[in-house]
Amino acid sequence: ICAELATTKKLVEKHEKELADIKLQAEEDAKIFKTENENIRKESLRSKVELDRERKQKDGLARQLLNSLPKDKHTEIVMDLEGKIRTSNEKMISLDHKFKQLWQEMKNENTEIREEANELKKQLKVETERRLKEESRAKEATVQNKCLEERVAELEADTSKLRMLVKTAKEQSQIMRTIAKIRNETTREKDESMGFDALVKTIDNVSLEVERQCSFNRKS
Repeated sequence: ICAELATTKKLVEKHEKELADIKLQAEEDAKIFKTENENIRKESLRSKVELDRERKQKDGLARQLLNSLPKDKHTEIVMDLEGKIRTSNEKMISLDHKFKQLWQEMKNENTEIREEANELKKQLKVETERRLKEESRAKEATVQNKCLEERVAELEADTSKLRMLVKTAKEQSQIMRTIAKIRNETTREKDESMGFDALVKTIDNVSLEVERQCSFNRKS
């Protein structure tokens, strides 16, 4: 479980780093996009201003020429000016088309970056939820393990008590068998009278045998 948690943590850190890199790249792309957009706007504005200035100059020159030249030259001059104006308009249309094309390309790139960032956010959310579940399962496993350890300790204590009881029972059983053996040997002595001295002697023999058996059991 610890290994899985460590692996999950590494994956989350990896996704967080990738998300941070993508965010940084998106910010840099946004700055570049903004700079290029500003440059294009400035260029377009400068072109329009230049065209307006040229148009005004041409209009002024046209009026001057029309006033200074003979009338038969008016038509030729007007046609020449119309051609120049048409060329200027075509240049303006071309610049406007280029600006719109670049604008659309930057919008598409920005959309792709946002989609990729959102996808990584979703993956990070999934990994985070999975990590939380793993941590929750690890905590539950720790609690269960602790309960099992406590139960094992209780069972070991009970087993130790049972072993002591079995040992005591064996000792008592051995003592009882020894007493029974002595009694049997005593009853077989049919001709021997059981007087006071004989009774004392028998009790002493039983006591010595019991002490000997207890001492032997303690040593073993």
